[in-house]
Amino acid sequence: MWSKFQNKEELERMLEGKTPVGLASDLGVSWVTIYRAIHRLGIPFQAKPHKYSGFGDTHKHWKGGRHKNGEGYILIYTGKESYRLEHQLVMEKMLGRPLRKGERVHHKNRVRDDNRPENLKIILTGKHYDEVLCP
Repeated sequence: MWSKFQNKEELERMLEGKTPVGLASDLGVSWVTIYRAIHRLGIPFQAKPHKYSGFGDTHKHWKGGRHKNGEGYILIYTGKESYRLEHQLVMEKMLGRPLRKGERVHHKNRVRDDNRPENLKIILTGKHYDEVLCP
């Protein structure tokens, strides 16, 4: 079987109209074998996006970019494939600046998804554990 993957033109011909995974299935070899041969022989190849591919608002299961994680906190999609904790975003908006190192946002009523501004306060962590009231 390896002899079929030593010749660039032969492999290109076998790939016509097929995906590497489809060719691997037809030949009874692993798709990894086909991808390695494509790379080794320098065959230009652009993988087609899967019909369900995407992240954020391009994903098929997009529900607005807001969901609750396993610990009960609300996460907000902020773009570039990242999520932020909503209570941190609310506090940063209240302060008019990003949170600083050592600042943590605490829920006064201990309800992790209650992100009303009046329910949040900053806790300083580190050497001098203190509370700082938010304006």
